[in-house]
Amino acid sequence: MKFYTLQEAAEALGVDNGMLQEWMTAIQLQPATDSFHQPVLDETQIKQIARYHTTDGLSPASGEGKHAEAQADVPEIEPLELGAPLISIGRASDNLVVLNHPQVSSHHARLERLQDGRYRIVDFHSTHHVYINGQRARTQVLNPEDQIGIGPFQLTYTGHTLTQQDGSENVRIDALHLKQYEKWHVPLLHDISLSIAPHTFVALVGSSGVGKTTLLNALSGLHPARKGMVLYNGQDSSHHRDDFSALIGYVPQDDIMHSRLTIADALFYTARLRLPQDFTRAQIRERVREVLANFLWRCI
Repeated sequence: MKFYTLQEAAEALGVDNGMLQEWMTAIQLQPATDSFHQPVLDETQIKQIARYHTTDGLSPASGEGKHAEAQADVPEIEPLELGAPLISIGRASDNLVVLNHPQVSSHHARLERLQDGRYRIVDFHSTHHVYINGQRARTQVLNPEDQIGIGPFQLTYTGHTLTQQDGSENVRIDALHLKQYEKWHVPLLHDISLSIAPHTFVALVGSSGVGKTTLLNALSGLHPARKGMVLYNGQDSSHHRDDFSALIGYVPQDDIMHSRLTIADALFYTARLRLPQDFTRAQIRERVREVLANFLWRCI
């Protein structure tokens, strides 16, 4: 668990110390103290503050409701009781835990029960890897409340169960007080806050040089802002970007696209690079058809 001084917390949220103190008072949040008796906030408390103050100066009550609405968009899956000596996780139907998503390999990982009753997770040579609390792990003994990232899925290990939450169709983005500067501290982004709900098509419109690309780079994590915070489904993107990397795509400008490729062909070759290696050509083409059909349906 990472801890922030109040100054670091204020900078992460893109506000000054006075505003941070007001926000903490509004939700009755008390900081802990470190070994030097200095007040500090942990990551959970930072997220708690961010939930209440997402965009446009929302009051604590409205901010809480908006966050709750975003969380409700993510479907819950029944918890899995642990106990078996070996628990396989993957896309294929012969796994004990089936995670049906193209970013999950057929046999992605497995849980192995140790003599003391705890479990160890082992990455089974997957294409998109396994992440524990946002950090890539090939093999790691799990502790209660560890967050396991497999493709778009977040699995919470409690010691006795796996609680699954599928975010594959629901990614909410919250930007909090983003600030970015050019040379000589020329402002490119000045206190930008916004929320993008799942399944929302958003257009950034403006003349050349006003910061559209800079904002997109900050939201995607390609070039994070100097100050402020970007949350994906309520999680700090700077610490959990790998968990969501399979769901973030960048569409380049038209002038660097291959002009002789059809859309289907362009998606096919992109899918060959991004999808697990166990996908066949037929499965890739079927996935491309699904994506195109879904896109056309949303445009109608």
